[in-house]
Amino acid sequence: GRSRRVSIAARLAVPVLVLAVLAQPLWRGAVSFSRRVTRPTHTLVEAWLESHAAPGSVVVLDVHFLDLSATKLVTRRVELGPLLAAGIEQLAGSDFVVVPEPYFGNPALRRLGFVQRFHAAQSFGGSVGYDFEVYAVPKIPGGTPKF
Repeated sequence: GRSRRVSIAARLAVPVLVLAVLAQPLWRGAVSFSRRVTRPTHTLVEAWLESHAAPGSVVVLDVHFLDLSATKLVTRRVELGPLLAAGIEQLAGSDFVVVPEPYFGNPALRRLGFVQRFHAAQSFGGSVGYDFEVYAVPKIPGGTPKF
């Protein structure tokens, strides 16, 4: 009777041990696959702008991020760091500013209207790429664009 219980316990322990060893790599593979089939954040931002901004809207972008050339939006590519440091008056005539994660927390952004955030995540089904925030530029009286 005793060897039979040991045999049954061994038969149950082996699959549990194999499952315990393989669970983490299998989960990591599933997460990696889910992220590959999810749209990257930059395509989410581009699609959002195309569907929410009126044709002809002026969108300010950093020189290194996004491609809106296939849309009916007017894009202005600038170095965002120096532009934000100079103040929002520099954004006069613009409708939206797309801010990538390196510029989050810039004090000038508090004077703009936050509209949408696109978040990349390392979790199951998370998007790959940078985080982006879209801000609406308030109408600035007497301002002229500097770019």
